[in-house]
Amino acid sequence: MKKLALSALLLAGLTFTFVSCGGGSNDKTEAALAEPVEDIVVTPSNTSVSGKLGGFLEVEDKDYHVTKDGGQYEFSVSLKHNGGTPRVSLEDVVSHYDAENSTKPLSGKFIVEILDENGNVVGTYDFGSDDFNKLLGLSKDESANVQVSSYSDQMAKAKTFQISSAVEKNEKSKVDATQAEQSISDLKDDIETANKAIEATGEIFGALGSAAKAVKAVNELSE
Repeated sequence: MKKLALSALLLAGLTFTFVSCGGGSNDKTEAALAEPVEDIVVTPSNTSVSGKLGGFLEVEDKDYHVTKDGGQYEFSVSLKHNGGTPRVSLEDVVSHYDAENSTKPLSGKFIVEILDENGNVVGTYDFGSDDFNKLLGLSKDESANVQVSSYSDQMAKAKTFQISSAVEKNEKSKVDATQAEQSISDLKDDIETANKAIEATGEIFGALGSAAKAVKAVNELSE
């Protein structure tokens, strides 16, 4: 019995040791697969936003921390309405992402260029519709945070960034104008057709009137 009990204890000990070693190995594997979050600091190379939409916006001059989640780098930028005036009416501008469904005459966007220490572009980004509208809706002295992201492998070299803007004619508005011109042309054709019908109707009534007069004259002669 003593030998049996001793064998059972030895077997239990070996099993515990095997399980313990196996657990440690799994923990190490999971830790090795987990990708650490990288932290990169970038600063604005220019606090002014260039282009036709940039006259009223400025970037807060501070350090911005870039984080990496999987393959995506991102950071949040703070912009402020400085009381200036853009070179176009903001009421006439729509985000280029929404231009297809808008009749506004202008399409616009903000472009972020991320640079390395030598001024080379290592990543680009343009704000989505929500952030675009958020910036255009700012009042004087108001600020807003907008998100910048990039999947570029070169982002690890990022040191500075700059923001510009671009505005162009909204092609959707041209399409609407063409459709309006076509509608006017169709309306003119309809009016012309109606006028011809009226003229034809007038001629018919005129002929009927002449026929009635002729019948009346014949009746008078027969009397």
